[in-house]
Amino acid sequence: MVRINSFRIKIVFQLLIFIFFFLVACEKEPSEIGLNFKAHEKLNIYSSDTLTISALTYSMDSTRSDESPYSLAGVVNDMVFGTSEAAFITQIRLPEALYPGENIVVDSVVLILVPDTVLMYGDPFTKLNLKVYELEKRLYLDSTYYSNLDVSDSISLDIKGSQDFLATDSIVKILLDNSLGEKLLSDTNALKSQEDFLNHFNGLYINANEIISGDGVISSINILDYRTRMNLYFSNSEEDSLYFTFIFNESSVRVNLFEHDKSTANPSYKINHINDDVQDTVIYVQGMAGVYSKITIPYLKNWADSMPLAVNKAELIIPLSVDDPTSLNVPPPRSFEFLYMDEEGMLNTILDSYYSAEYFGGVLAEDDEFISFTITSHVQDYFDELSNTDTLTSASTKNEFYLRVQNPSFISNRIIFTSPTNVLNKMRFKLTYTKIKD
Repeated sequence: MVRINSFRIKIVFQLLIFIFFFLVACEKEPSEIGLNFKAHEKLNIYSSDTLTISALTYSMDSTRSDESPYSLAGVVNDMVFGTSEAAFITQIRLPEALYPGENIVVDSVVLILVPDTVLMYGDPFTKLNLKVYELEKRLYLDSTYYSNLDVSDSISLDIKGSQDFLATDSIVKILLDNSLGEKLLSDTNALKSQEDFLNHFNGLYINANEIISGDGVISSINILDYRTRMNLYFSNSEEDSLYFTFIFNESSVRVNLFEHDKSTANPSYKINHINDDVQDTVIYVQGMAGVYSKITIPYLKNWADSMPLAVNKAELIIPLSVDDPTSLNVPPPRSFEFLYMDEEGMLNTILDSYYSAEYFGGVLAEDDEFISFTITSHVQDYFDELSNTDTLTSASTKNEFYLRVQNPSFISNRIIFTSPTNVLNKMRFKLTYTKIKD
């Protein structure tokens, strides 16, 4: 028979109890900064959601729109935002050197584009007419291009091809004029190297601003899809059925071009206050370099007199407006940028956005009724700088914020939010802080 020593059992049992309580003590729930201080540490916790906020709507002059993963084409007539048009320019490239031979005869040229049905904006049953022109000005990969680029003097007058299509089509094939193929093959030396070819053929300009039927739509073309290409079919003195594929890739310079005409909006729903510094009950945000909102918390600077204090949480809550006449038919953008302007007039990323998207916010789920941004670290830095005379100048604009659609170079959707003057569900700023007593 095996005997168990009772003394050893007691020792092991007590050791297990000690380990258990040690682990429980270590697994303390995390708390907001300052909320876990004891009363004797001379700290008091306060909360405020009544700070004055200003929210105004402005037009965007442009946005950087080169090297976008999607190219936009189409036209949409919005009751609130008016008419918006999108077109794009793009290079085509050689996948390899081409030696077409002698006595070349072009049989046909076919451009193949791949729409992305998820990123479209507007009436999905709209039929558009897509037109293709030759670009007569060279684009450069190391240059920066914006959505208001004027290409009016850089496009051939002759349409090289056109095709009716739906934004829901999986593939769009456009038969181009043979003269385009003849231009491509007219200089055989230019077909031997990429740089010579780009100097020889500048690229394409593509728009779809003619509505055949429907209410209009902005179609998103996946220009980097492997199926997007331009096929050239030809023959020479030795062979009858030859073809060569010109490609689009990340080295292809491509630029989205946008135009907006707000005067065509429905008078009952149009944006009443834009660029006039008058606060409405709603604010507007639109992709494609449309409109943005400037949000200011003017009296936040007065809190410098209350220093020292620790910001537990600073959160801006922006509800969706229920007065959008097209909200049921037009999906809103899902992600938003929230930036501030520095003393040099440059828009900067807020520090809190580097923590995580879940913490920072600015993402609208399908059933959400508002978006929010957590800017705790930003506000704490702002208070600290205000209390320091050496950094007072750099803090002067840190209470001014800019709300935009994320990726405005290829996101075309728009949305309406409430402003701080909205009676039913206004925008608000919630500040929880710990006052540190001297």
